Amino acid sequence: MPELRQSLKIPRTLAQNLLSALQTGAGNGWVSKNLDEYFLYLGTDRDWSALVQTMQKQQETPFARFGGVTEPKEIALWYFRMAEAEKGVLTLAVEDQDGAPRELAIDGD
Repeated sequence: MPELRQSLKIPRTLAQNLLSALQTGAGNGWVSKNLDEYFLYLGTDRDWSALVQTMQKQQETPFARFGGVTEPKEIALWYFRMAEAEKGVLTLAVEDQDGAPRELAIDGD
């Protein structure tokens, strides 16, 4: 029997913000976390070093990246992207820190 992979559960507002950013083409950036609160930062790989300082000041930890960013290479993060669920229907997909697809659970908040 294959090993079941645990799903990632995120708040509905984070899912909506990620989908919106990815659909508008501004979808490159990072998600940070402080306790149960998530923060979305748009940017490119060149923005990463400045963003790290901002997150440290806010006591946030890196949680995920999305779109075309590849930084930070030294920290394993979740990765969000757009996926086509069926012809013409776009959805949010997630990969774990090893690049394996995971089930995404969205919690109503």
